[in-house]
Amino acid sequence: MKKTVLKTAAITFLAMTILFCGSIFAISMFAPSVMVKVTSDLGLKKSSVRYAEREYNKTKRDEDLTNLIFLANEAEDYKIIVKYSPVLMEKENFPQGINGNLSGEALKNFVTGSYFEALIRVKTSDGDIIKYAGKYYNLNYGAYKAGNPYRVLTALSDELSPDLISAIIEKLDSIKNAGDISQTELKLLESDLSALTTRSGL
Repeated sequence: MKKTVLKTAAITFLAMTILFCGSIFAISMFAPSVMVKVTSDLGLKKSSVRYAEREYNKTKRDEDLTNLIFLANEAEDYKIIVKYSPVLMEKENFPQGINGNLSGEALKNFVTGSYFEALIRVKTSDGDIIKYAGKYYNLNYGAYKAGNPYRVLTALSDELSPDLISAIIEKLDSIKNAGDISQTELKLLESDLSALTTRSGL
């Protein structure tokens, strides 16, 4: 009798475990947004990024994309930042007023900053970094405003190679010499040029 009770209890426990695991699997597959919140609330940052990636790939919504990028920043998942930031940066109209209090311009600067930092962290070549800086400067800024890729790289100049610093200086000189720049932008540019020149020892 006792063995029968124990056997029944064991079978019941096993069935409940299988049901629980099956439920978790089903939720993670078909409702990853639920798991994003659960893992995020538990402080499981890497897991929340994985579920956020599934959610974005399922919905393709701007809100889910920005949420993925924010979570990846919190988790310092630089590969995810490098992979998905360009999707947002290359939209014809940068999303406005999504993801908390960040408006379009602030969100653009945040994503640009995190993207170029991530490029450095994943050991992207100098040639690719300067290429992407030019691409997203022209695409999203077109003027020497706060938050543009060259300003981001200047702020990170301690982590850049001498060759990359020289390439950035060359780009800034080119922008300056083009002449189509406001006084406010010129002050920012000259400040960055001075910092980079000092850093390079020129």
